[in-house]
Amino acid sequence: MISTADIQRDGRDLVVTWSGPEAVTITVGPSPDDLGPLELSADASGTARIVGLAGSPRRHYARLEAPDGSAVVAAERRLPLEGPVNFRDLGGYRAVDGRRVRWDRVYRSDSLESLTPADIEVLEELGVRLVCDLRHDMERASAPSRMQGHPEVRIEQLPIGGLAAETRGMSERMMRGEIPEVSVTMMADVYLTVLRVHADSFGAVVTHAADPAALPMIVHCTAGKDRTGVASALILAALGVDNDTILADFELTAEYYSAAKIAEAKPRLVAAGIDFAKVEPYFGASPAVMAATLTGLRAEHGSIAGYLTGPAGVPAAALDSLRAQLLET
Repeated sequence: MISTADIQRDGRDLVVTWSGPEAVTITVGPSPDDLGPLELSADASGTARIVGLAGSPRRHYARLEAPDGSAVVAAERRLPLEGPVNFRDLGGYRAVDGRRVRWDRVYRSDSLESLTPADIEVLEELGVRLVCDLRHDMERASAPSRMQGHPEVRIEQLPIGGLAAETRGMSERMMRGEIPEVSVTMMADVYLTVLRVHADSFGAVVTHAADPAALPMIVHCTAGKDRTGVASALILAALGVDNDTILADFELTAEYYSAAKIAEAKPRLVAAGIDFAKVEPYFGASPAVMAATLTGLRAEHGSIAGYLTGPAGVPAAALDSLRAQLLET
């Protein structure tokens, strides 16, 4: 049985990796329902390189079949858009009951202000129906979403404020000495605070994800890291995805978004006499932050479901619907 499978771009090539059987048969295509005509048998290394297939801006899917007949569909997790750099699919993760999260249902992203006309065409092809915008009023005013006014896409504004929303001005505040340190514990406390103060917004995101009329949907903030990371973790946890996988999904933002931001901010902060190690947890996407957040949330409410059906106001029936909509049968 194939336990994990992944697709990454490497230049114009696609690199497919997996764990489980030594050799698998792979078919590749533009959608889970259109996997062909390319077919190859990969070697026993757990890696297959498909040369020249990543020249298109559209992402690819692969079906990996083991000798015992079991199969897994994988996809490029990050969509290769021209604007947003942290636009990702929450699909493909395995839940504790063995089922996998469906691809093409819920996407998480950084701000949609940078969408290009070509990107909008991609979202139209994906059939996006709803955008949950977690930014506050000032963020939206300074960086309007390019999906605003789209005739077939509804935008739901679910503003979440606090330190997690101050993405654009944090470096300046740190350089002025207003914020000398941001530890892992402090970041987890920030997340737990927004979970308490904005429980209704997080509940709305999860409730929308359970509604077939809202799918496919996008959840985003400015960086796609803090508020979006918390919302994504809640969805995955409600689906029964294990902690390690949730933390790994959160940490992907470090690769796709935070690394570039750190490269930009670190020299300025160091030049201003700031010990970057003391503030790095704010800029990164440390799995320790999300681990502490989930631990704290479970300590307060008994479980993630307890938080969702309690202060977040998600009906218990909606959690059943969430699993029906987002888990493969």
